[in-house]
Amino acid sequence: MNINQAALQLFHSYGHQKVSLSEGQLFVGKVTKLFSGGFAQLEAVNMKLTAKLEIPLSAGKSYLFQVEKLDEMPHLKLVEARGAFSSYNDATIISKVILRQLSLSSSGQNIQFVRRLLDEGLPISKSLLTSSIQWFNNGEITTHEMAAVKTLVQHQLPLTEQTFKAILILFSKESLTSLLTDLSRVIEEAEPSSVNVEKVQQVIRQLLELTRNVKEELAVNDSKGPQSSPFLLLKQLIHLLGVNYENAVHRFSLQTMSSKNFEEELHTLKPLLLNILNEESSSPLKMMAEQVVNRLTGIQLANYEDFLQTILFQIPFGDKTLNQDAVIQWQDKKKNGKIDADFCRILFHLTLKNLKETVVDVQVQNRIVSIQIYTEHKMAVETVNVLSGLLKKQLANFNYHLSHVKFVEPVKKKSFHSPSLHEKLFHSYKGVDIQV
Repeated sequence: MNINQAALQLFHSYGHQKVSLSEGQLFVGKVTKLFSGGFAQLEAVNMKLTAKLEIPLSAGKSYLFQVEKLDEMPHLKLVEARGAFSSYNDATIISKVILRQLSLSSSGQNIQFVRRLLDEGLPISKSLLTSSIQWFNNGEITTHEMAAVKTLVQHQLPLTEQTFKAILILFSKESLTSLLTDLSRVIEEAEPSSVNVEKVQQVIRQLLELTRNVKEELAVNDSKGPQSSPFLLLKQLIHLLGVNYENAVHRFSLQTMSSKNFEEELHTLKPLLLNILNEESSSPLKMMAEQVVNRLTGIQLANYEDFLQTILFQIPFGDKTLNQDAVIQWQDKKKNGKIDADFCRILFHLTLKNLKETVVDVQVQNRIVSIQIYTEHKMAVETVNVLSGLLKKQLANFNYHLSHVKFVEPVKKKSFHSPSLHEKLFHSYKGVDIQV
């Protein structure tokens, strides 16, 4: 059993992602209501909309539509099918109709891909098909590959192979810590070593050293807020990953960043890895460097402001015996552009040495804090009372009142699975303001 499933049980209602239409797209929609003037209410898997139709249709039936233009509401035309086909229940036939409408071949893989897009209720365009089909092998399109495409479409991310790979790697259960460890090992085995490769190895060592320092400081430091030593070390660690590199390039081009600061950014992990990708031919080193770059890019895409109001970091936080990351996510409720610290909910995904996999659900109402801890480890009541007392004193220093701490043993189910990083990043848990 995986304890992180408790989080999915707690917050099973994911935020509904709306799909935006654009001219030329095709989709299957059911007419639910008819209005005067040629207007109708349509329903598809991921959207409801009111549109202007060019010909009268029947309520309660499904049709294949193409977006002609977008004004205050979409203008749709009916895409006609041959013969007796009118209900659009046959996915293979409708896939062929779509491919013919877009002047694309009805190859087996094209038909399979269109059918999968229809199953997901996603609008289909020629650019989506011609771009995406190149990313797959000639065989079956995997579940994760399809989910990655869905993420790109739903969140209106660029349809490029780089963004596809960056989203796809988030489905991997392998931690960033593990990827960095593997990259370091490959570098040690690679000869001869270039200047960029040596710099990458130095940065990895710095990251692991910072991780150890943060753990040590957290163990002995009474936090006094963002100026305390653990917070400053975490800030350094995040900077060293290079997740602000593209932003730094943009700012430097606008002359809003000094040459000195930009030079420092060039010596962080991501730009150094990009240099390796440019100078290396096909090799194990290049393959590992690309995986780490894709993981970092995936984390950056999760901060894309157009689809998630969130700030998110994945930090390598493991050691030689425990390859785990800290995934920190702030999202949803805000007050004057900031999280409302008086009324919020925080979810911690943790893998601890003794408690193993643990979920901590923290709810704050008018600065009154209640905590539920989901773990299979049974703690003695005396230990809970001592720790609760210490926590109550610490929270009081920040003007919070601890209501209670409750330990809950998760319900055991055969279907439990460990959520991937993609599940944590791209599915918004209802009512959660922070996830760690």
